[in-house]
Amino acid sequence: MLKICVPVKSVYDPNRVVVARDNLIDFSQMQRKLNDADRNAVELAVQLKEKYSCYACGLSVGPSKDALYEAKAMGLDDVYWVRTEYDVHGTVKAKILARAISKIDKFDLIVAGEASIDNYSMQLVPRLAVELGIPFVSRVGKILDLDLQNKIIKLIRYGTGHEITYAVKLPAIISVTREINTPRYVPLLRLKQAMSFPIKELSLKDLGLDENELDKYSTFTTLRIEPIIIKRRNIVKIFSDEAIKELINLLKEEGVL
Repeated sequence: MLKICVPVKSVYDPNRVVVARDNLIDFSQMQRKLNDADRNAVELAVQLKEKYSCYACGLSVGPSKDALYEAKAMGLDDVYWVRTEYDVHGTVKAKILARAISKIDKFDLIVAGEASIDNYSMQLVPRLAVELGIPFVSRVGKILDLDLQNKIIKLIRYGTGHEITYAVKLPAIISVTREINTPRYVPLLRLKQAMSFPIKELSLKDLGLDENELDKYSTFTTLRIEPIIIKRRNIVKIFSDEAIKELINLLKEEGVL
């Protein structure tokens, strides 16, 4: 049986930003959701599971497991969570994901979203491929065929103004664009059912990792996150009736009205 793993990220919902009095974002009051591109990755994994009877699971690293509930509700078989005290950046997360993937099972295909909406660095997936030592194809927009017997996946990578067709020997890792599919709608009842499903939790100790040791790979620290505040000029002008009539006549002549 072909085995698929989907790394997913729980991100803050940018449509529900909460700003505190000091003009800083109050993350403690914000809700998290499944990263947009990761929903496409989960959808692809579930589609492959339904078509080829594969096994598909989700894996998340971070302080929140919220993303795993939606991923499970979409149709994944199992979900795994590696808890960390804060959102670690790509270099460290790639090392944690690689250890977790190797510990959970021997996977044939890793399907990931192209990028996360909170930083959009597009660095995590290629770093993960290096850690795992397997082939990597980015910006996958279409799956053409999956040869289970020879374990070869045929796909199309979307470049700038061109398409490239690849035949990749598994195991491999791919990152998908949001154009690859339309994620299925998850009814509220199914989401509630998924929230009662047991999430399999792994600690850094379970993976043979030391948090202090991982800190040396942290190349930057986030000091401050501020919302962009747009100040509008409140200008009020009063026009005469004659000026308004002239403007209306001009718009009628131009065919606007």
